[in-house]
Amino acid sequence: MARTSRRRAVHSVNASLLAATLAFPAGLTSAIAALQTPGASGSSAVASTPPSPPGDSPPPSPTPSDPPAPSGTASAPSGTPTPGDTTSAPSTASSDPGHTAASDESSQPPDSGDTGRGNTDPLAEQAEQIKDVSTRLNETKGIVPGELAPTVDELTTTLEAVQDPETSLRDRQGVIESADHLTIALTATGDDGTPPRLRKQLTALVKQVSSALKVGYDARVPSETRSSVLLVMKRTTSALDMICDSRTPAELREQLLAITEGLSSAVTGDHQTASLRGFEEQMSVAQADASTTPRTSPASTAAAMPPKHRYALVQAVHEQNEKLRVFNDPESSSKDRTEAEKDMRDRSARISDQQEAAGSARGRPEDPLGKAAETCTNAIFESSAGDELPQELKDLVPGSWRPEGVKDFWKSKEKSDIALDVLAELRNNENVRAPIKIAPLVTELAKVVPKDDLWSTIGQRASYCQSTAAYLDEDYGVAVGTWLE
Repeated sequence: MARTSRRRAVHSVNASLLAATLAFPAGLTSAIAALQTPGASGSSAVASTPPSPPGDSPPPSPTPSDPPAPSGTASAPSGTPTPGDTTSAPSTASSDPGHTAASDESSQPPDSGDTGRGNTDPLAEQAEQIKDVSTRLNETKGIVPGELAPTVDELTTTLEAVQDPETSLRDRQGVIESADHLTIALTATGDDGTPPRLRKQLTALVKQVSSALKVGYDARVPSETRSSVLLVMKRTTSALDMICDSRTPAELREQLLAITEGLSSAVTGDHQTASLRGFEEQMSVAQADASTTPRTSPASTAAAMPPKHRYALVQAVHEQNEKLRVFNDPESSSKDRTEAEKDMRDRSARISDQQEAAGSARGRPEDPLGKAAETCTNAIFESSAGDELPQELKDLVPGSWRPEGVKDFWKSKEKSDIALDVLAELRNNENVRAPIKIAPLVTELAKVVPKDDLWSTIGQRASYCQSTAAYLDEDYGVAVGTWLE
């Protein structure tokens, strides 16, 4: 069932533009850039693109282009899916290339015969990423303070442990990307140009995050809790690039540090509740969006967040983090925790408004339907809502997947303007892929994540979901839940 929508409140958060810059020698930024290398699959949030010349603030965001006008010329392909049409079911071709599906061929997307394991092997890709990150972690041991050497070993051990086939693809990726991000902080702690206070903060933070990541292979931790912790860690550690960038204004850096420390401490605390998990996940996605730059993610529209919206969003999350500290303080009374949780619920609605305002400021993405749907579905697959999808999408998957059942929807890739190539992991740890039509897929996703929860769940990539919904509405007459309301 779709999750309960949060009560929304309109509140404007004003944040002054920050001018004071913490001056680092250029050597720190250069050292960080030198350590960054592309991940094996390109999924890592740490980019290898060299930084722009230092300035007074993070690089300015490009001006968004006007949204494209509907073509008006696209005609619905034969068998165009509609949410209520029985022909909207995806290909039921088996992952076994030799199996012939017993479904109506008219319901198959073009090239639907390209079904099965294919050339994509996510386990091999992740193994290559682990090898790459482990190598770079090992290289930092020669420069980090002596007290961090055991932490580097701990991170390497965690990476090795999550190669266990029983670890889900999503959880393993969370550990890989978090460790990748931590190489930025580790490099900064070993740079002579890093101010002593920041070195001390980063040293404590790396230890704390490394400890939190051990849930990735702790069998005592419930799977849902594990996935939530790793998701938050992956998102919040992505802020380390901006934190360690010499061009980041001092106050913004301090807020990002406080949020990262607060979240890494809270997710493994003793007072976790379902609502608290939701607040933490929203905070992490908002922080990740606000701290994304063209250097860390050149192809991401999140990198284009205007400074005004970045500062307002970080300020709102920082205020939420202060309430989170009160809730998790062992000396807080029951009354204090109750009041803090109520306050967080109200602030969560305001953060959602900030997230949507930042997305609306850039307008509708220009990507075509297939690419917009790919970005949208991948964002939901990797979000906290991903835990609900095996059950909610069970009627859309190929019949050959159903006996085992889906453990994890992993990735989707643009196949055409009516279908995505979807890669999933079954409960027997087999990796399978098949084309699934866009219209019924996103219609079901809109039930799991309605508009009121869309921005808090996936952040700035919600604009791609709304773009997908607009394309389907304008070109095919398909209504996608509440996403356009």
